[in-house]
Amino acid sequence: GLRKALYPMEKPVQKYAGVKLLKKAWYDLYWAQMADKYEGWRAIQFVTLRVFAGLVGMVAGLVVFGNPIFAAAAGFVGWQYPSVGLGGVARRSRRQFQAQLPEYINLVAAQMSAGVSMEEALRRTARSESLPAKWMRRVIQMAQGRTLVGQIVREAEESQLPELISMGVQLNFIQRGAGQQQLLAQLSTQIAADYIGQTEMRAERIGGELVIPMVI
Repeated sequence: GLRKALYPMEKPVQKYAGVKLLKKAWYDLYWAQMADKYEGWRAIQFVTLRVFAGLVGMVAGLVVFGNPIFAAAAGFVGWQYPSVGLGGVARRSRRQFQAQLPEYINLVAAQMSAGVSMEEALRRTARSESLPAKWMRRVIQMAQGRTLVGQIVREAEESQLPELISMGVQLNFIQRGAGQQQLLAQLSTQIAADYIGQTEMRAERIGGELVIPMVI
């Protein structure tokens, strides 16, 4: 397939690719794969794809236009195109996850109200079909004998999603204290409020971007 064809380019690309570029690709792939897209892709493979697309665009631009400026522009478009596609998928996946997370935490609290431990409640709710449940199944699979909450903290840091990092830290405290159901309900409310706030900020920013061209 395509990844196999790109393999000979991986080593030279890895030699010159910056850490920041690879981290950005890894982060976007993490969330795109949560949505069952870009399955099996690694960060270096995706950056190599971007380099290849940029080279193809540059050569095509040179052949079609015969002008190095247009060739460079076509190369830049080729370089950016895969990143735009992946970024869009990852962004939608993250937003869906953020929207579903408060309800998932409420489900955990409901399970605990039936008298089960927090860890067992997390395992039971992982059987549902939401993205947070899918993420939790990944955590359970990766735990391999470690405590589930400890693995949640580690996986949350890998995800780089602030809501998950906050949840992991707070679950660690909740596990050790009393009133766990009430604390989980508070955590759900906090995450929901943060998500609504972010949504309103995006709406205001988009509205501002639409108003400026109309004024001009």
